[in-house]
Amino acid sequence: MSISLEQISAFVATVDNGSFSAAARKLGKVQSVISTAVANLEADLDLQLFDRSGRYPVLTADGEAMLARARRVLIESDRLVAHASELHDTLEPRLTIAIESMVMTNSLARVFRQLQQSFPLLEIEILSAGADRILRLLESGRAQLAISGQRMLPPPEFAFVNYSSVPLCLVCGASHPMSSMNSFSLDTYASHTQIIVTSGDVPVYFRGNYSDRLADTVWLTENAPSALMLAKAGVGWVALPEHMVREGIKSGELVELPFDAEPGAWIQAIDIIWLRSQPLGKGARTLVAYLTDKTRK
Repeated sequence: MSISLEQISAFVATVDNGSFSAAARKLGKVQSVISTAVANLEADLDLQLFDRSGRYPVLTADGEAMLARARRVLIESDRLVAHASELHDTLEPRLTIAIESMVMTNSLARVFRQLQQSFPLLEIEILSAGADRILRLLESGRAQLAISGQRMLPPPEFAFVNYSSVPLCLVCGASHPMSSMNSFSLDTYASHTQIIVTSGDVPVYFRGNYSDRLADTVWLTENAPSALMLAKAGVGWVALPEHMVREGIKSGELVELPFDAEPGAWIQAIDIIWLRSQPLGKGARTLVAYLTDKTRK
């Protein structure tokens, strides 16, 4: 029996993408290479991993049993390559980081300053992107790291670690009807336009008890500062990080709204994400270490 990483990768990609042709597109190969690799894996294991009787391959019970182990093999392979890269301990000439607009904070900027002090010759490029585009930037190699407040776990080909969390405040503009209300309920929020910071057509959810969408009518934007301006103009209410709305509340342009009788009840987790198959350079690894070092906060 001689099982290759190519066979295992073809198996997992077929599961994740739903067909041999889609897996081939994902891996940059022709369909025959993928279907042959899976067939050879089945022969080597003496197991039928897919039921091919329908239009699309469907995992058999044996395939389901093997999937988790197959994923683990690929993850360990990526870790082996990453560790080998770390042993070279090379500093990349440029580090590109994709950051969601809602999670750029003063504390994050201070960590970047620490990185600059450690590596004064390292060039940094920061891209602003929504949650779905962040993953595409990593997948294409355009960015090496991402810092995201996305509410769903990334696909298994991405590694991630929690960096921090930020409290979200529900606010509206001083001219909005909700600003003068004394009592609130779910129906109150549902009946007024909600502004949501999102990206593309990907539905996202908070890691708490509430989904992004509570209102019957929503306005969507990929940019948190745009959402803030719309709220100040009285378009609707929005959930934004506390640090973004603090000055507006203080100046009277914004009014903080209660939710479940507890203002600021929503919390947004912030994760650092990277592609497992792309080893991080010395600068990227150092940044991750700084961000996850709680003694530096």
